[in-house]
Amino acid sequence: VFDQTYVKLREVALGYTFPKRMLGKYFSKASISVFTRNPLLLYSKIKGGIDISEAESYWEENGQLPPVRSFGINLQLGF
Repeated sequence: VFDQTYVKLREVALGYTFPKRMLGKYFSKASISVFTRNPLLLYSKIKGGIDISEAESYWEENGQLPPVRSFGINLQLGF
């Protein structure tokens, strides 16, 4: 039996909404944000720092694929 305790940072987002005075006559609203998903495994009780939420079978010798991390930019414009 393995203790499967882990602590993981799932998502971080940072955004900015532009004030109306900066938009001019073409846009009624505009915002931009950057985000990342699964950026960091903070703690794993299993030896070797295995991310149990991403592991298929950690008790065999198959190993583990790297966790999927994604980064992106979101731009929203209103007319």
